[in-house]
Amino acid sequence: MKTTLQLFAFVSNKKFSSALTRFCVLIIGFLLWTSIAWAQTTYYSKAVATDFNATASWGTATDGSGTSPASITNADNYIIQNGSLMSLTGNASVRALTINAGKLTLASNTLTISIASQNNTEVNVTSGGILEVSGGTLQINGAAYFADGSSLIQSGGLIK
Repeated sequence: MKTTLQLFAFVSNKKFSSALTRFCVLIIGFLLWTSIAWAQTTYYSKAVATDFNATASWGTATDGSGTSPASITNADNYIIQNGSLMSLTGNASVRALTINAGKLTLASNTLTISIASQNNTEVNVTSGGILEVSGGTLQINGAAYFADGSSLIQSGGLIK
């Protein structure tokens, strides 16, 4: 907020007396602010990870190392890979989910894939990825894509 006020004070300066100049500076400031405000992080599973809900199962580097999320939220993207065999152990909500070389099992609980106030998120299961739903609910507020060589196994539960 302080930065926004400083920008408005800066634009009010006499050096920017032209309306067009003020408008351009405000647009550039707005674009910079929105790029920061809409940023999300992508987290990758560790090879030994088994608990989808455990923050220690995730990291910012593609091998799963790096910074772990503070919590599992729908502000961030999650990619299961590195041969991880993961299970949903509690309710969770994520922004987007990709399953590469790994598996996610939903035996109970609810996994919601959504972007706040939108219906345009994605679940991507690529070749070698497995999504198994034997109970619980997979709520997708968008679309699901399954590549050749991927698997969807549903013996129970609900996908909606």
